[in-house]
Amino acid sequence: MHNILKSPWFYILGIGIFGIGLFNVILAIGLENDLAWWLLGVIGVVVMIVMIASFWLVPNTIRVRLTQQRSADLKGGFLLSLLVIMAFGSVLLNLERYARDIPSSQWLVYYVHPEMRVLMPYPQQSLTDLGWSVPHLVTTNEEGFRDSPITDLTNTTDEISILSLGDSYTFGFAVDDDETYPYFLERELEQILDNRVDVNIYNSGVLWWTIDNQIKVYDYLLSQGYEFDVITLGYFPGNDILELEQNEFLRAALEDDPIPASLMASSALLRWRRYTQFLFGLPLYRNDVEEIRNDLDVDSLAPIYEDYFIELLNRVQENDQQLYVLRIDGPGNYGETSKTGIFITNLTTRYDVPLVTIPYRDEDYLHPLDAHYSAQGNQHVAQAFAEQIASAYQAPNQ
Repeated sequence: MHNILKSPWFYILGIGIFGIGLFNVILAIGLENDLAWWLLGVIGVVVMIVMIASFWLVPNTIRVRLTQQRSADLKGGFLLSLLVIMAFGSVLLNLERYARDIPSSQWLVYYVHPEMRVLMPYPQQSLTDLGWSVPHLVTTNEEGFRDSPITDLTNTTDEISILSLGDSYTFGFAVDDDETYPYFLERELEQILDNRVDVNIYNSGVLWWTIDNQIKVYDYLLSQGYEFDVITLGYFPGNDILELEQNEFLRAALEDDPIPASLMASSALLRWRRYTQFLFGLPLYRNDVEEIRNDLDVDSLAPIYEDYFIELLNRVQENDQQLYVLRIDGPGNYGETSKTGIFITNLTTRYDVPLVTIPYRDEDYLHPLDAHYSAQGNQHVAQAFAEQIASAYQAPNQ
């Protein structure tokens, strides 16, 4: 060991590795609060501790009498450990940078919200997701919803604040952040109202959600101080009733995952390595979910949905808000003539809740690989919805 440490090539190699580590530290400044940044921060702390321990604490505080030979070996050993740590950190950081350019590392990470206990995207992600092999930019805010960063929770007299509850159609599956129907709806309403008031729409749609989760997010946002004038409830006849029974299963699937969502969201390297184990942010229990859904009966679940609907309506009315239901029809038997389409029509009529219908028109409004709406389809939804809301809803103090 002593002869190796005396070799000038050892120190040249050490300086080179240290230089690589320092270069990566400089690069990490632009990576902000992700795994690579924290890794290098830990390395820096370890380096300082090792240097202090080897050159000051051990000889002076503990008063260990060491021969010059043993002292050199001790310091050289600490230096060797330091170089190994820096080299390991450099390799990890470069792998992380490499993984960020791999398409299979770009997918939205989900987790179980600690307070609501619901499945939803991890907060503050920004990436180009590849759902159904359709690249689309997805950004989540501090709460994990697909909306702008939170700046103000309260309303003013010259503002209309709308909470959009829904599932993947509201979230905007396989479209960019500025191609969802809540995004288009905000601008359509402002245009119809001649910009007399500001319209702010909070998109709280999440894949896999239905009304049981939507009540939880409604309660949560109000408990955090949010104020809304209008609540819109997105309803897709194809699966909103059938998804009532799968929340517990999906939540358990994520909670059983051994790697925390915080690490998955921070590291493209982890996402790349686990790409084949996940589908739309979930461990590959999707087939099990489909089997559960196929065994469910709409007739038995419809009364449960109605109970949740009454619960949501009562809370909306208690808060002096207006509830709208938006029925988004799809191709095939996913429209107003389907059993679930007739159900929501009768339900909203019975409780005197405005129902906004978006009839399915043609395939140009759909993604070629999926039944979700494209950007053009979402704009169509927003235009039809804005016209009906504006005709029935008067802006406060306008």
